[in-house]
Amino acid sequence: MITTKKLLITAVCFCYSIILSAQVTFKGKGDINEEEFSAFKNTITLFTLQYKDYTELEKFNEAIKTTWTATPFLIIKPEELGKYTGKPGYSLFTFNGYLQSSGNTTVIRFFYSLTMPYFKKNGKQGDDITLGEITVYPDNKTLFTAIGNPFSFKGAKKREEEMISFLYNSALLYNWSPGMLKGYLKQLNEGILSRKERKMFFEMDDKVKLASLAKDTLYVPDYVKIKFNMFSMSEKVDEGKDEDLSEAYNYPIKFVPVKTLNELILKKGSNINYLVFTKSSSDKFICIYNSYSNDLLYQNYTPISYNFKNGDLSKIKRLIR
Repeated sequence: MITTKKLLITAVCFCYSIILSAQVTFKGKGDINEEEFSAFKNTITLFTLQYKDYTELEKFNEAIKTTWTATPFLIIKPEELGKYTGKPGYSLFTFNGYLQSSGNTTVIRFFYSLTMPYFKKNGKQGDDITLGEITVYPDNKTLFTAIGNPFSFKGAKKREEEMISFLYNSALLYNWSPGMLKGYLKQLNEGILSRKERKMFFEMDDKVKLASLAKDTLYVPDYVKIKFNMFSMSEKVDEGKDEDLSEAYNYPIKFVPVKTLNELILKKGSNINYLVFTKSSSDKFICIYNSYSNDLLYQNYTPISYNFKNGDLSKIKRLIR
């Protein structure tokens, strides 16, 4: 059972402004001191993947090698974590999440997090240090597994273990692939090394680079057509959504499965611009990346919004003009 990075299931007062985060966040000098940063630089970073990802191990390895320069790295299997957990000299990328509840309000967020162990001067281990996080967008089945049966008598520890196991074994993460990982890691790698910090409400646009979208196709993963109903807590695909969204954009656009998008990103010499939609609890992030540079060209954050809408493309369209 995977217990390295726990899913924190707690009952706390809901404070909306505290828990929001950008799609990719990283700590800076204010949170990671020089001694801790030096310790991180001397680690080997261990990447764990979902079990189904190991069939594409070569693609993930190439994606990481292309963009991760902060430390040497190895890809290991989740069951190998026990050999490294709590030992100096290693930093870890693992899937995790948290659930917060207050009355009828429940907030659940899932991450692919970079952590390393912290050792006090007396040699005892303290809480892990989180250096950065990538917000992942799971399907409804993952959310229901995280919430669990409210009438269950299972302890919090057991529920945590089940949730982590589900993330690695069964969860469908819409915004996850070797190609997408390249863009995420480019931000984390540069952000951590720059010692700058990215926290809440991060938004940006590179109007110069976005101008190319007037003639270049914007590739959009077709999971943006999934419509979430906040009242029934159900998901369904809106088959007519692509035509509707295309009308809101008026520039070259193509909706493709994640598998196809991944192939386009990883193709040798690829130079496409692609969109990533991330829903995290009741918030959403719209990002645009370039596959050649792996640079983030655009990020927009919207609170209290559950679905990809025409207005999301309209905002991008206005920047291209």
